Amino acid sequence: MADTTFSRQIEDAQRALQWLKKQPQINPNKVGLLGWSQGGLVASHVANLNPDLDAVVLWSPVTHPYMTYGKLMGADLVLKASASAAETPFTTTTPWGYETTLKGKFFKEVLTMNPIGAIAHYPGPLLVIQGTQMIWSSIPMRGCTTTKATTNTLNSTLIMSGARFQGRAC
Repeated sequence: MADTTFSRQIEDAQRALQWLKKQPQINPNKVGLLGWSQGGLVASHVANLNPDLDAVVLWSPVTHPYMTYGKLMGADLVLKASASAAETPFTTTTPWGYETTLKGKFFKEVLTMNPIGAIAHYPGPLLVIQGTQMIWSSIPMRGCTTTKATTNTLNSTLIMSGARFQGRAC
């Protein structure tokens, strides 16, 4: 059973980034961050905490958690689970066939996390990559929304025609 939350993943990534910046072979002023899928949500929040990052890439990021997980797991499940006790387990099968069990505390954060609001404060270069054939609708437009939410001019969106997410990297 996955005992995970977005906030815990953000804390873990923040600790890893701080560790990396302290390594003698690393120039701490030349560290970038890449987040893929749910990792894009995590990277958005980590970038908000680290405006000194050299660049950020969000690859098919989760930009609207409720819309994404509502589509993946069913809106009824997300709402029921988010209203449950933090430790209550919920099991579901993803569209690509993986069974997963997550606790109520994960689903509570589905309703409260705001990755677009977080990345909006990152002042450095931002690249958002999206495919046009995502399993949920309007994702490419959310990629555009993500880059437009930032206040700098060092960002861009790459829309990949025909690209889609299948629940795995390859």
